[in-house]
Amino acid sequence: MRLRNRHQQWRAIAGLYGTHLGCSQFRKADEMAHELLDLAEKDGHRHSLMWAQANLAQSRLFRGSFLESRSHAERALDLHDERQDPRYVGHALQDPRIIALNYRGFSNMVLRYPEQGLADHRETDVAEAIADEAIEVGRSQEFAYVEAFGTGYRGFVQAQRGNYEDAIDLMRDALQRLAAATTSVGTSLFRPVLAFALGQAGRVEEGLAEIDALIGWTEVIGEGWLDAETHRTRGLLLLMGGDADPVAAEAAFETAVDLARNRQARFWELRAAIALAHLWCDQGRTAEAHALLAPVYEGFDEGLDLADLAAAR
Repeated sequence: MRLRNRHQQWRAIAGLYGTHLGCSQFRKADEMAHELLDLAEKDGHRHSLMWAQANLAQSRLFRGSFLESRSHAERALDLHDERQDPRYVGHALQDPRIIALNYRGFSNMVLRYPEQGLADHRETDVAEAIADEAIEVGRSQEFAYVEAFGTGYRGFVQAQRGNYEDAIDLMRDALQRLAAATTSVGTSLFRPVLAFALGQAGRVEEGLAEIDALIGWTEVIGEGWLDAETHRTRGLLLLMGGDADPVAAEAAFETAVDLARNRQARFWELRAAIALAHLWCDQGRTAEAHALLAPVYEGFDEGLDLADLAAAR
């Protein structure tokens, strides 16, 4: 059926964008986001332009294009008018300004501006409380997706505390809830933590199977925002247990460093470089470790008290 006007075209393409995004079909979602921007630019409607830019900030980040994601997010924020739409809610029952702030913040963090990133995520220091609130809101409003993410973030907190069995249970619960909500967005965020927790709990083979399956899946769907972190986690797993394989671990860390550099993802590069430098130091290769890590660390001029940057020192 031929669509009669641009409004119908917008609604149809926006629906396809949401569907592809929810199914982790990121290449298709990115195509739809660009089509929405083309339509919005032809119409010149501010709200439509704001939504299109926010959608592109989202799709570009999932594809691993952090600079482009930040650029689109900033354009969306520039279009926001506090007088006209202070509480604007769009077609997806979300505020495009909040979407833009979220993806600008994440991009800034990854691009080596962690303090600017945290400025757009002011509640980071109370992660457990926010996770619990998300679970409560998800349950009370019957938003399965929100409840799943709250459960996953609670798993992050338990993994950080070293409560790995609890983290495993929470991550698996979150992944099951995402599947029940017919979405796979979030899978690549939670599965590396699940894999690492499995390894720390002495179940290294399960952890490696989890991370290898994730690497294969993200290559198929075109997701790239966490690929460096995924390979870094694989390297950590290869160093666990009685069958540690430092040669394979080194290759995994080097892959992580290369992926991060190619995406200009300085924060991911730092984390991968720290892991590789630790391995080299254990092997007595301290000069190589310093040569790798020093220039990465020196690329940061803010957030120097954060755990990863402190570890790099």
